[in-house]
Amino acid sequence: MCNLQGHRANLRDVLYTAAMDSDLEQPRKSSEKWAFAEAKRRIEAARVERLTTLSLSGLWLTSLPPELWTLKALKTLDLSVNCLTALPKELGALKALTTLTLSYNSLEAVPEELGALKNLRSLK
Repeated sequence: MCNLQGHRANLRDVLYTAAMDSDLEQPRKSSEKWAFAEAKRRIEAARVERLTTLSLSGLWLTSLPPELWTLKALKTLDLSVNCLTALPKELGALKALTTLTLSYNSLEAVPEELGALKNLRSLK
């Protein structure tokens, strides 16, 4: 489980943390499946509605759904409060991004492709 000290938890976060801390494998897997499914649902909604802002914050994701990289018109992406340790190089495909929020993750490195985001004005 990733450690996000100083994070103000809401009820879902507390329940998720309890599942992650449990010795029982099933609750943890269920929580991970829920989080990934919720991320995919939000991505699909953004695609259908042609949104330029997407928040996947607070889902405690350990990886990102590949569908995310199809949202070429995305300008604001919030990936904060997750358990990401790395970002895929596909992030560079989101050329319209102006704001990218990565705070409260466990990132060890960012891909070189981040430099290809010429419109990026805010990186948190």
